Amino acid sequence: MGTNMSNKMKLLVTIVERGLGGQVIAACEEEHQSFNLSFLGRGTAQSRILEYLGLGEVEKDIVMSFVPEDFTALMLNKLNRTFALDNAGNGIAFTIPIRSVGGPITLGMLSGIYGEKEQ
Repeated sequence: MGTNMSNKMKLLVTIVERGLGGQVIAACEEEHQSFNLSFLGRGTAQSRILEYLGLGEVEKDIVMSFVPEDFTALMLNKLNRTFALDNAGNGIAFTIPIRSVGGPITLGMLSGIYGEKEQ
């Protein structure tokens, strides 16, 4: 198998304007990060908190991607470049370490290698 199963995984969370979630998933898939979940979000934070985070509108697309720890910098840089996340109001991306996964099949599925055939 091409991917090291012992790699630690991280949850990459990307919050962007409504309608851009599909583009976030496409950017992840270009880097062979194939396990992505997208859903609609609606913020309930106070407006000053939203302004601080650069999230002026409350309707968002939220994409959760499971990526090997070794790929997090690459993915954060790509998303920042593609969606100009360093500009206020364009969104935010961050990672959360995954401390435990329920077995090797689950890890393989999240890593994108479950079901790969040996060459």
